Amino acid sequence: MKTPSILFVDDDPNVLQGLKRMLHHKRQDWRLSFANSGAEALAAMAVAPVDVLISDMRMPEIDGAALLSETAKRHPDTIRFILSGQSSKEALLRSVGPCHQFLSKPCEGKVLEARIEAALALRRRLADPKLRAVIGELAVVPSLPRIYSDLQAELETGQPRQDRVEAIVARSPGFAAKMLQIANSAYFQRGRDIHSIWRAINFLGYEIVRTLALSFGITGQLRHRTVGSLPVAWVVERGMLVAALARAIGRAEGLPPETIEDCFSAGVLRDIGFLVLADNFPDRYARVIEAAAQEHVALDLAERAAFGVTHADVGAYLLGTWGLPDSIVQAVSDHHRPLTGAEPIDAAVAVRLANRLVAEGETEPLSGSPAGLEHFAEDRLAAWRALRDAALEGKEP
Repeated sequence: MKTPSILFVDDDPNVLQGLKRMLHHKRQDWRLSFANSGAEALAAMAVAPVDVLISDMRMPEIDGAALLSETAKRHPDTIRFILSGQSSKEALLRSVGPCHQFLSKPCEGKVLEARIEAALALRRRLADPKLRAVIGELAVVPSLPRIYSDLQAELETGQPRQDRVEAIVARSPGFAAKMLQIANSAYFQRGRDIHSIWRAINFLGYEIVRTLALSFGITGQLRHRTVGSLPVAWVVERGMLVAALARAIGRAEGLPPETIEDCFSAGVLRDIGFLVLADNFPDRYARVIEAAAQEHVALDLAERAAFGVTHADVGAYLLGTWGLPDSIVQAVSDHHRPLTGAEPIDAAVAVRLANRLVAEGETEPLSGSPAGLEHFAEDRLAAWRALRDAALEGKEP
């Protein structure tokens, strides 16, 4: 296996020197290089493309967002990070599309190493020949919905205007109606009814609106409205419950706001692969569902026996292809992985925990009540922390 190449870009020589010292022990595992500007980085990659690019945001001439955007065009397989102390939401929104991950300065060496290793491992999983073969068999692969692309373009301006976002949403009456329904659902609503697109956008926030647009646009492209005996609408509704519960778990754990948004987004999108497989192989997939029920095995195990991959693999592959952040792709990829109790809570673990609770039917009495979900999340997190602490102490869970 070839040695991964990592390129760091920052116009501050002291930052680059600090990174060199911090990662000196990784020189046996990674090929490290450093550049003082966006232009120098592009020139270096023209000679030798890299596996991972990690750039500061605020740099003269070519800033981090512009560098990552240009890298995405010239070297689409390069994993792209922003490592920045800049806190401007508008500036960060400009890099949403071309950026796979955000890291804030100062960043501990262990955290930086772990995030790079996780990104490389995810790419290796998504490059699995079995997964590529199944993707190649798909007769109909959903395209990135136009409404999502338009919202993405508006957010990437760095100064998104709500009136323009409203105009984009209003061009799709079906999505506008669905967004209003969700804004008024028990998963969100806490006050007065919301009757206008403007208020719904303001209430939900741009990130959730964009995620809902992606989900709505993909399900709208499906040829079949059922998965076996299950209506697609039921599958989507379960996704909303997982998303709401994952968000409540993230809040109860005190995660950063952007991670809580990832919890919700990954929860909504976690079963995209399930819907795509079922839509492309309806009869074959119906037999997989039947086999899982008859043999009392998990659906992902039955999928692997039939296809060589799972719906989580397919969903993560598609989301990665569309340029969604690694945090969401990772959470979708891992949402059926067993919970050990040893992991710290992040978006991926929150979605896995929420997914298991919904699958086991523990949330049914809650009926989507926000207060009920949050109390439920806090209660389950107390048990989760005890399990995690026992695992970290080397005790039996």
